[in-house]
Amino acid sequence: MKISVEMTVQEAGVINESRGYLRDSAIELKDLLEWTKSQLIVIADQALTEEQAKGFDKEPIMLVDGKQNRSVKSVSPLGQIEFVARAGFQEVLFDTYISLMRRSPVKTGRYVDSHYVFHNGVQVANDFSRLQRWANSGPELKDNDTIRIVNIQPYARRLELLGVTAQRTQSRKEDAGRRNKRKKGTMVKMPNGAYQLTTRAIRAKYKNNLGIRFTFLPGTSLGLSGVFKGGRKKNSSGRPYLYPTIVFTINSRGLT
Repeated sequence: MKISVEMTVQEAGVINESRGYLRDSAIELKDLLEWTKSQLIVIADQALTEEQAKGFDKEPIMLVDGKQNRSVKSVSPLGQIEFVARAGFQEVLFDTYISLMRRSPVKTGRYVDSHYVFHNGVQVANDFSRLQRWANSGPELKDNDTIRIVNIQPYARRLELLGVTAQRTQSRKEDAGRRNKRKKGTMVKMPNGAYQLTTRAIRAKYKNNLGIRFTFLPGTSLGLSGVFKGGRKKNSSGRPYLYPTIVFTINSRGLT
């Protein structure tokens, strides 16, 4: 749920008399815009107070002209102020896990059974029912805690780069220098499998409600020793295995 407040001026240089403001054809545009901006802020605050009295989120995410973490005073005179109710921790986590399951390729069943959840490097679940039990148990979550969903199969990275999902196989490539804006002319494979697609879908669904990122996690970064449940920290050449991972960080506003 979200509250959106915006204002428009239909007659330049005129303030509505019916609201108790003087009509002055000589009023400067600058003064009109300042008044419009102040009224937008006041109305937004009133609308939020009224909705919170009906049960709306007491600490919503505020978007000023579509951008988060901006001062309300920076709103454009003809801009927009939005208040977005925060998604619950369980809602986002469960939705992400279910999305991964739906996109998981199923052949032997090992991949779909290998989505493990870690809280600060400690395994808390390896299937949806265990994830539900952990989340419903009221785990103590502190600022800067990290929750990761990781597929621990050694071949998971390859499936991610090949774009293999339950629905289709579709790889994608981009210039090796695109991310640092230095074109190199070399095309490299980019992730396009279950983890990357789930990250995009969850980000699109919840938009500014949370931050979520996809990455490849070295097995050595999990803080676990030796072999962990079929996944390995290093391959036969001694290099760390990389595992597709969805990462959330906890802060006072929830998942970010």
